[in-house]
Amino acid sequence: MPHELTPAQQKFVESQVAAGVFESSDKVIEAALELLHQRQIEHERLAVAFEELENGNHRPLDLEEIKAMGRELLEAKRASSEC
Repeated sequence: MPHELTPAQQKFVESQVAAGVFESSDKVIEAALELLHQRQIEHERLAVAFEELENGNHRPLDLEEIKAMGRELLEAKRASSEC
């Protein structure tokens, strides 16, 4: 699905490739889409959590679960920066 970038977006993509952060413009766009996807997942989780809290349906914090989620996010960030 081809899409034209704005001049500012194109300049940013080119700067990322020129700086060696990414090997190609496709990799920059893939990383951006992955970050957007992860952001949407987190937004959905927060929306569910707030709804549960408002309805009185909540549970104690599970620190191990929170740590695991943090590790997943860190790994995803590291993987996207290695592109």
